[in-house]
Amino acid sequence: MGGRLPVFPLPVFPVLPVLLLLILVPGRTALEVSLPPKVKGFIGEDVELSCNFRSSLPVTKRLTVDWSYRASDGGSKHAVLHYQSMVFPALSGPFKDRVVWNGELEKGNAAIILKNLTQSDNGTFSCAVQNPPDVSSEIPSTALTITKRALPFRLSVAVVLTILVVAPTLLVVTVLLLRTFAVFSSSSKNTSIETVEGADEGDPRNGICLPCARHFQDSDEEDEDFHQFYPASESIA
Repeated sequence: MGGRLPVFPLPVFPVLPVLLLLILVPGRTALEVSLPPKVKGFIGEDVELSCNFRSSLPVTKRLTVDWSYRASDGGSKHAVLHYQSMVFPALSGPFKDRVVWNGELEKGNAAIILKNLTQSDNGTFSCAVQNPPDVSSEIPSTALTITKRALPFRLSVAVVLTILVVAPTLLVVTVLLLRTFAVFSSSSKNTSIETVEGADEGDPRNGICLPCARHFQDSDEEDEDFHQFYPASESIA
């Protein structure tokens, strides 16, 4: 006789608890950290190194930030700064007393500022952020390149044009003005009234104009000529 096979109900597994369990399994991460691949700085100046993170959980006091540095020519890694509720700058190493915390954790920012850069600061900086139970399996890094700041090209061209064009032009104008002033002064002296020099103090002609003095001199000469031809004894009374 054909009998029916017994039917057993399939087991029902709770889906939501399983998903939560998979998310919270150690080694899983919901925390993302990002840094710019390259940053450029200038000798003697400051530079900001940004480190942005995004966590699926609110920021708590357990959150930690660790900045480290490795020189471009290799070598060991140096601690730069540690943060957990407060800032702990490195007490030794190349950035002692030259690093400042500039982060805003509520906005997902864990940036720092390096002060008074030198050529030897070239290298790679890493930023590790942990917000337990959110952890990041990758530690991103950024390459810092230090150079000497050069003057802008336009400023250099402007300075050269000023030296080669404006300065000679001002010099020529100044020379022409001085020559014009000298010629004008000389003409004024030649056309001014000349006074008689060397006359006696009692001479009534002292201090009068030169043409007038010459007229009196001519009159005296005429009187002498007249007396030569007509002596006083023969003069008409």
